[in-house]
Amino acid sequence: MSDLISRDDAIKAFEDEKQKAREDREYFAKYAGTEHEQAICNEAVKTWRKTIDIVNKLPTIDAVPVVRRKECVHYIKHDKRCGIWNHGIDSNGYCYKGEREDDDNH
Repeated sequence: MSDLISRDDAIKAFEDEKQKAREDREYFAKYAGTEHEQAICNEAVKTWRKTIDIVNKLPTIDAVPVVRRKECVHYIKHDKRCGIWNHGIDSNGYCYKGEREDDDNH
């Protein structure tokens, strides 16, 4: 499981929250919400907009998910070797041909 997040997914989540704040602001304006409630919603929209701008400016990393050999379908556990390359390996290493075992295969 990856701890990396997608910038697009993060921005989508923030956009959704910003939209909810807009809807709350419109609701309060339409149904006699107090000026204080409307001001809170306005600030929330501004905060989400700033958050989105900050996320857009963050640097990204060039990363790809890897499969540790010990989690690979080709890893022969009792011999501690790779079924593709047919040699002994470090179980914490990884390989570009690695394929993660499904949870059903454990």
